[in-house]
Amino acid sequence: MMNKMPQFVCADETAFANELYMSYDQIKLMKRSGMYFGIHGYEHYWFERLTAEQYTSEIGQALDVLEKVIDRENWIFCYPYGSYSGVLIDYCASIGCKAGFTSEVRVADLAEDNPLLLPRLDTNDYPPKSDQYMRFRKQ
Repeated sequence: MMNKMPQFVCADETAFANELYMSYDQIKLMKRSGMYFGIHGYEHYWFERLTAEQYTSEIGQALDVLEKVIDRENWIFCYPYGSYSGVLIDYCASIGCKAGFTSEVRVADLAEDNPLLLPRLDTNDYPPKSDQYMRFRKQ
């Protein structure tokens, strides 16, 4: 059997990454067009497993990378894997985080939910992967 190169993934990792991820120029264009950016960590760790020193470094690095598109006094965080702790929430609030998204699947109730513990609808909850979105449709 012949070893065949996949049709959509090339062997050149840099070329593949350039095709898959946004460039900084694309991010700046989106920001100028009204897009709001938040962070998801720098290296995508389970935050509840990190020490205070580790998560402060991880968040700081993520904010530094996006310095030109993030307002450090008003930013949002989507917790990787939905992983967070009470001390992490307190720390994020103390350094300007205004909203945090968990991996709980439901529509947020902005009058009731803690803004740093908001549920969300993930793209995996929609077709073709799932029909979970049907649970949230208004009747």
